[in-house]
Amino acid sequence: MKNNPASSGDSGDYKEEFNQRFWLKILSSPTVLAPFVIGCSSFMANWALDLRSGAAVFAGIGALLVSAGIFATKLLTSGGEIGQEVAQEISADIKESQTAALDKLEKDLESDGDKRTETALRDLRKLTEAFASSALWPEEVNSSSRAEIMNNVSRLFDSCVNLLGKTLELWKVAAQISVKAAREPILERREKMLKDVNSGLRKLGDVLAGLHEISASENGGDEEVKRISRELEDSLTVARAAEKRMAVIEKEIGGGDYE
Repeated sequence: MKNNPASSGDSGDYKEEFNQRFWLKILSSPTVLAPFVIGCSSFMANWALDLRSGAAVFAGIGALLVSAGIFATKLLTSGGEIGQEVAQEISADIKESQTAALDKLEKDLESDGDKRTETALRDLRKLTEAFASSALWPEEVNSSSRAEIMNNVSRLFDSCVNLLGKTLELWKVAAQISVKAAREPILERREKMLKDVNSGLRKLGDVLAGLHEISASENGGDEEVKRISRELEDSLTVARAAEKRMAVIEKEIGGGDYE
């Protein structure tokens, strides 16, 4: 059986990607970069030309301090806004890279004659689009918490999509088997996978609802954010267990492709 191409494969690195883009966006800002370059240039010129100029050293130090001050100011005053921009950029990139593969998977799922699989995939896509909306995220959720939650949401999405792809493969295997006693165990395991997908869908829905409730939380939403993170981790544990079961099934039925 093949790995599902609709999965991003890299979504587990969402937080790492977020951090890289976040710091790069701040550090590459002209107001931060320009005085930093000027300071470094002053030091290099002083060394290369052997000027031994105290004024050049002082100017270099001053420029670097200005750069550091602007950096700290941007981090404190614009960090949240920059975090939202980065999150939207990453979500847009993920959506663009996955759209064609997800469209193909949705079309392929039509062949199993089971509307549940197509509906589940559409719901997964709608939920992830909702998470990508900046309007969803209240101010109480800082950029670090948002990155962590989105990282786990993306991983859970990938697990569910992978399982949907595997249900199609199991259906193809079962369709080739005429003996009912041999076919039924395969279909039963397929049903188990569909239940796992639905559990993932429910969890994503719970998280979405929880984010809407944070703004109304009396404690500022800290406890709700922690609860969401814990429950997502629990759901990922379940999803990983389902994927391990699928690996065992693949070995049992020979690991071939069924087109």
